[in-house]
Amino acid sequence: MSRHLPALAVLALLATPRPAAADAIESFLDGRAAYQSGDYPRAVVLLEDLLLPVPASDDALLVCQARKYLMAGYVLVRQEGKARQEARLLLSDAGCRGSTLDRAAFPEAVVTLYDEVRAVLAEEEREAEARRAAAEREERRRLVAEGARVATIRELIEVAQEQVVEDRNSRWVALVPFGVGQFRNGHRRAGWFFAVSEGLLAGATLGTFIYHQFYLQPRVERFAADANAMPELFPTLRTTQLTLAERRARISNQVLWSSTVAVAVAGVIDAQVRYVPVRTELRRRPLPDTLQAVEEDPDAFAPPEEALDENVSDSQRSPELRLQVLGLGMGLRLSF
Repeated sequence: MSRHLPALAVLALLATPRPAAADAIESFLDGRAAYQSGDYPRAVVLLEDLLLPVPASDDALLVCQARKYLMAGYVLVRQEGKARQEARLLLSDAGCRGSTLDRAAFPEAVVTLYDEVRAVLAEEEREAEARRAAAEREERRRLVAEGARVATIRELIEVAQEQVVEDRNSRWVALVPFGVGQFRNGHRRAGWFFAVSEGLLAGATLGTFIYHQFYLQPRVERFAADANAMPELFPTLRTTQLTLAERRARISNQVLWSSTVAVAVAGVIDAQVRYVPVRTELRRRPLPDTLQAVEEDPDAFAPPEEALDENVSDSQRSPELRLQVLGLGMGLRLSF
């Protein structure tokens, strides 16, 4: 039964008849009159009935004035705790923010208590604002630190994937045509130039050789033999035309062959003149198993929040990053 006493008390308080909204002004005037006449206990009862547990009026100005007199009544009947609570409600009510206490209308004890509560509320508000600002700074610091941590992890992963390879060259290889020497020296543009130009010239040389050797020359020989045997059937003009075509094809093949040799020699000379004994190349290599998960989601590898020491200043917090070689693999260690 004792557990239900507080609930029954609240129900009884809510069931107590309250003044109607239309009578709120009259209740306030009666309470103020009782206060001004010096009957402070009656003024407290009337104003409590108007304001507690919730104000009986929606008029913000009326509620503010009633709270002021109820606060003063509590002070004068020596209920300082209730007076301070009412002053806190008065100063915290958004509808009473623009209202001020008429210092000439209330005793000095009331004014002093009001000023003390106002100072306490102002200090609490400053502390709350300082806590909010500190929380915002800490959140910004955490975001910056987290961004730097993830960026550092990505940079370490990038470094772990890079492999510097030294490739030693040979002057004998530089003697090979078709841009091989240029590619080995690392001169890719020159290598492609010599490879394409020498390939085209060699192809054209081979084509003109086949055309001359297996098509024109056999026809010229056969036609010349037939023309000598039967001059009336094979006129000399036709023989002359075939001979001229064969000669042109032969000269073209010789020119193309000479050009191919000249370009190949030029490529070999270029490879020898610009010879590079050792060529360093940066290559990509697959990540070890210990780092593949980090590459997929660096954000998932955050240190636990309880491990962070909140008492350490920002200047003392510095990330420590270590890349360790573990057997045949690699390990990444990150701490803040």
